[in-house]
Amino acid sequence: MGQTLNERLRRGKRGEIVDKAKDLLEDVLEEFEEHKDDIGKELSKAYIYSKRKAKMIGDCPKCGHEMKIITSKRTGKRFVGCSNYPKCHKGFPLPQHGNIKPLHTKCKECGLPEIQVFLKAKRPYTMCINHECKTKENWGNNKSKKINTKHGKD
Repeated sequence: MGQTLNERLRRGKRGEIVDKAKDLLEDVLEEFEEHKDDIGKELSKAYIYSKRKAKMIGDCPKCGHEMKIITSKRTGKRFVGCSNYPKCHKGFPLPQHGNIKPLHTKCKECGLPEIQVFLKAKRPYTMCINHECKTKENWGNNKSKKINTKHGKD
């Protein structure tokens, strides 16, 4: 009763087991063949849904609809815009380089959605989508000042 597949194969029942497995697989493949169009449609719907969901960031602070990552067809630039456009024009700029992943968390300072940005050869960083957020006050201020050696001024 408690024999494993390997034990059965060792005892010489290899042919029987292979035939049973073959019959089972043929039945499954026949059923797949009969329903392949329906399966394809469902897989396509699921794929489209997951791609759309991956672009959703959070709720619009102005109207409450979903905010999503959009790439401008005209300029190619990325931004976060309200899905209720043209009734709502709320939008936020995004970094133009790297991959962006919505975190589905809210900023502790302003309450707007946060994203994670992945740049090539750099550590990923988390940021609020609000360009006026207090968490971004010191961004870019940590870089050392460059000294202009041409004119002797700093």
